[in-house]
Amino acid sequence: MRYRIVITLLAITCFAKLTLGEDSRTVAVSGHGEIEVEPDIAVVEMGIYVFDRDLLKAKQETDGKITSVLGVYKKLGIKLEDVRTTEMNAKPKYKQHNDEWEFIGYEITRSVRVTVRQMTQLNDVLNKSIEAGANRLEEISLSSSKGEELKDQALTQAIENAKRRATRLANGFGAKVGKVITIEDGRHSDGEIRYNLLFAPVFGDAAYQPGRIKITADVQVILGLTD
Repeated sequence: MRYRIVITLLAITCFAKLTLGEDSRTVAVSGHGEIEVEPDIAVVEMGIYVFDRDLLKAKQETDGKITSVLGVYKKLGIKLEDVRTTEMNAKPKYKQHNDEWEFIGYEITRSVRVTVRQMTQLNDVLNKSIEAGANRLEEISLSSSKGEELKDQALTQAIENAKRRATRLANGFGAKVGKVITIEDGRHSDGEIRYNLLFAPVFGDAAYQPGRIKITADVQVILGLTD
């Protein structure tokens, strides 16, 4: 009985290899989709930096500036839930003098993060924040409120692109595209662009121009071929 079981398993294995060999012709292609739009959401992170030997004085100055910046957003009609502030960070600073470390003061930092949902307000948010006391522009993130819809559109483009490429390749070699064997979601971009800046730049009279963003999608697919 033991030998019969072994022989049966070997027969099944050989049959599987023969079946695979008869249907092993495939075509592997990738597809790319891309949507370009103007961003309609900006997330701006402004920072306040104060340096003073007196910790209480530095804290009070920082508190005053953050209050002024928050007042700017209130006047612009930005909703409270679209504004976030960080805790104050106080760090003592020293310098080396005659092989000794001398205390020179406290470095105080605090940030506020605001979501701008009307792009026409972006320049006012930047300039008025600086006027109110913000002296660091730490980050600007641009995105679209229709991100999920646009990603679906880009993915649909990528799928159709892969189908066209597979058909062209198969037809070029006298074959036809058969069933899908594997599909893999490739790299994609959700359309968010981040600009990281340390200090607030000089804007002058020119308005900040956010430009356009791209949402991309890629797929890799392997399809069988038939005559």
